[in-house]
Amino acid sequence: MKVEYNERVSLGQIDIRTDMVEKEVTILHLTDSHLLEVDDREEELDFLYAIQRKWKDIENVEAMSSRLHFNNLLQLGHEKEVGCTVMTGDVVDFPSLANLDFVKKSLQSLASPYLYTLGNHDWYYPYMEWNDSTRKDYYPRFFDFTYGNPAYQMVNVNGIKLIAIDNSNYQISEEQLHFFQEQLQDGLPCLLFMHIPLYIPSLATEVVQTWKAPIMMAAPGWDVKTQQLWKVRDADPSTIQFYHLVTGKEHDQLLGIFCGHVHFPHQDPFRPNRYQFITTPCFRGGYRIIRILPW
Repeated sequence: MKVEYNERVSLGQIDIRTDMVEKEVTILHLTDSHLLEVDDREEELDFLYAIQRKWKDIENVEAMSSRLHFNNLLQLGHEKEVGCTVMTGDVVDFPSLANLDFVKKSLQSLASPYLYTLGNHDWYYPYMEWNDSTRKDYYPRFFDFTYGNPAYQMVNVNGIKLIAIDNSNYQISEEQLHFFQEQLQDGLPCLLFMHIPLYIPSLATEVVQTWKAPIMMAAPGWDVKTQQLWKVRDADPSTIQFYHLVTGKEHDQLLGIFCGHVHFPHQDPFRPNRYQFITTPCFRGGYRIIRILPW
């Protein structure tokens, strides 16, 4: 099997050329918009307004610029006639009704399919407990964007499987693992989209320098205090099994992994000649055009 990567940094584009496809497929990858829409339907309105101000102070981001970046980049996808738009989490900074109304209206403008997988912010209000129970409670708010199943989804675009899996709690469940295994069985070329990147040693240095914690899936190096602060438990057995499945050599048809979460762009091989790409956050105007090209 032939696979070749050509990153065009100035264009925000990665070309993946392979003999596994016969037609060109173009995909728009967006991540980490952190939309901050709120209105008087929220119980903790003053608190959420304070979060808006905090974002402005820390990231120099205003609610208006997040809105503009998100819709401008959706329009870019329309202009490039992408076959699918994939959003890998933290599209909203919290699951407010105003945020979700804005996203729903924006996505209705798309002329092609989309995938939306959740990040650690999408389902969580900052005044709540960040845990699996909270995520489960807020999953229904995302049914309209995730074909009724936020945990995992797949869209086939011209014979290429785009697979989205919610690893926003740093874990992969048994059910998600089985879904992914099933998607690999037919041998079709595929791309994997998640919010939190896989642990890769060459990525870990910059992640820890930036965040003071190894905030990657299946990462070693957590100390007890930092793990408690981030509320990240040790990797579940199904997470470890998924990690070894993805990074092993058995499934050549996995052409790439695309993530966000850490708020900087990066690319690293997760196995020989197979790369994980982290895209610049949408709130900074970042995006990635993915072109899958015939050899």
